[in-house]
This record gives sequence, structure tokens and C-alpha cells, in this order.
Amino acid sequence: QDKSRLEELRQVLLRDDQTIKNLKNSDPKDLARSAKVTASAVHQDAKPEAVINGLVRDLPGAWLNRWMAPMSPAGAWIELSWDQPQKISHIQITFDTGFQRQLALTSSDHQNAKIIREPQPETVKDYRITYTAPGKSEAAELVRVRGNYQRLNRHTFPAVEARSIRLHVEATNGSDTARIFEIRCYG
Repeated sequence: QDKSRLEELRQVLLRDDQTIKNLKNSDPKDLARSAKVTASAVHQDAKPEAVINGLVRDLPGAWLNRWMAPMSPAGAWIELSWDQPQKISHIQITFDTGFQRQLALTSSDHQNAKIIREPQPETVKDYRITYTAPGKSEAAELVRVRGNYQRLNRHTFPAVEARSIRLHVEATNGSDTARIFEIRCYG
């Protein structure tokens, strides 16, 4: 009956990668929501701003709620920047893990034949996160990950003052595009 507590719980569920139909991330502590988003490239209509639109699933046949970019020899990147530096100590990333396919075993031989029994090709495998501090021109590394296969990754580190953060996608598990549903930043 406590509507504010209910909304707080809904936001916690969204942060933990649960989907609640027609509900968006409105977490006031998420610094990413106020960032300007740019990227190395864009694939079709999967624009970089989608990583902060508050949704972490796509509708069938649409790429409205994720950023996608072609993988070049140098990889791909997406950057969040702010007019005023932000104190950041936690970054959360939601990757694409092939939810458009059946992912669990079923009694249907037809569906079982389509299951990929290894890391999903769409999922970002190798990446690093850098930040640029106020008054600095060189970016410093915060996080480096190799061999990822998970959808939701959370990184906590000693707080930094950042005017921007950049997620560098260096490899996927097989796809020729980098794909990210959501980026969240917390102080």
C-alpha cells in the first residue's frame, strides 16, 4: 500500500535485470541518465542513446533499446560524458545475450537444434572501461575484462572524478557487431 516503497522496489528489480512491462529505469542515483552519449559507429537504427533510455529488452523485430555498432579491427566504443564532472565508483552494463533465441532446453527437437550451447555470439567477450578526469586529456583505465559471457556485469572501484567514461568493446563471442542494452553509473 506504500506507493513510494513499491516504486523503490520496482526500481531495484529493474537494476537487477528484471523486466516489468512498460516500466523504465527512473533511478535518481543513476548518473548515466543525465549523460550525453556518443559512439564510434551505429548499426542501423540501434542508436547510442538507447543505453540510457531506461529499457533493457527489445521488442521482437526492433532494435530500439540497444546500441549496436560494427566491430572494426580496433573494436567499437560508446562514451558517456557530462557537462559537470561526476564522482563515479560503480558501473553496471547489460549486454545482449541472444534472448531472441530459445536459450533453455525444451522437449522440442526443432528448438533444441537451434540452441547455442556456449557463450552467445552477441555477447561482448573482451572490453575495458576508461575515464577522463577533469583537466586531463588522457584517459585512464578503470576496468579490463576478458572472456565475458554474462549479460549483467557490475564493476565497483575507488571513486573517481570523471567528465566521461568510455566502454571499449574489443571482442564479442562471435558477432560482427558490438551490442549493449544499458549502462548505469553510480557515485
